[in-house]
Amino acid sequence: MADAPNDRLTKAYHERSHKTITAVQEALQVVADEDLPKLPESIFRDYFLPFFNNELKEESDRRLRLEKWLSVAGNSFHEVIIFNDTTHQPLFKVPAIWDRSVMYKGERRVPLGHIMRSAEQYAMQSPIAGMNFMMDHFEAFKLTDKESEHRAAFLQRWNEILVRYGREKLKAAAPAATAQGATDDDDDDFSFA
Repeated sequence: MADAPNDRLTKAYHERSHKTITAVQEALQVVADEDLPKLPESIFRDYFLPFFNNELKEESDRRLRLEKWLSVAGNSFHEVIIFNDTTHQPLFKVPAIWDRSVMYKGERRVPLGHIMRSAEQYAMQSPIAGMNFMMDHFEAFKLTDKESEHRAAFLQRWNEILVRYGREKLKAAAPAATAQGATDDDDDDFSFA
C-alpha cells in the first residue's frame, strides 16, 4: 500500500530537516576545530606521546611535559589537533586531559573553569589548600548518566592514537574505589607530599 500524500510530505520534510541539521552541525564542528590548538605530528610523537603513555621515569620530566602540553593546549579542557608535518592535514585530535562533558552542575552554579583557576591560586600558597578547595567544589558536580559511554569513547580514542604509533592499548580501568566499598572520607588516593 502506498503512503498517503501527507505521509510522504511529512517524511520528505523530516529528511530535509535532518540533512539541514547535519550540515549545520558539521559547519559548527569545522568552526570549533579552527579554534583548537594545533601541533605537528613529529613533536607530539617524539615529545608528548612518551608523557601520555607513561614512559617517562623522572617526575621532573613528567611535570615539565605536562606544563608544556598545557601551554600548547591552553588549558586542561582543550583538545589538540595533531597535523601532518608535511601536508599540514589534520590527523586526529588528542582528547582533553579533563573531559567536562561527563559532568553537569549540581545545586551550586559555580563554573568549572572558575573552580580550577581558584584552586590554582590556593595551590600557590599551599598545595593542600588548592586540592581541598577543588575537592570541596567538585562535590557539587555530578556525573552524567552516560559516564560509562564517555569513558569508553575516551579509551577508544586513546587506543587509536597508541596503536597508530605501535604502543600497547590501554585497558579499561577497574570500577571507582567507592564502588568497592570505600567511603567518601577515604583520602588514600591523594598524597600531599
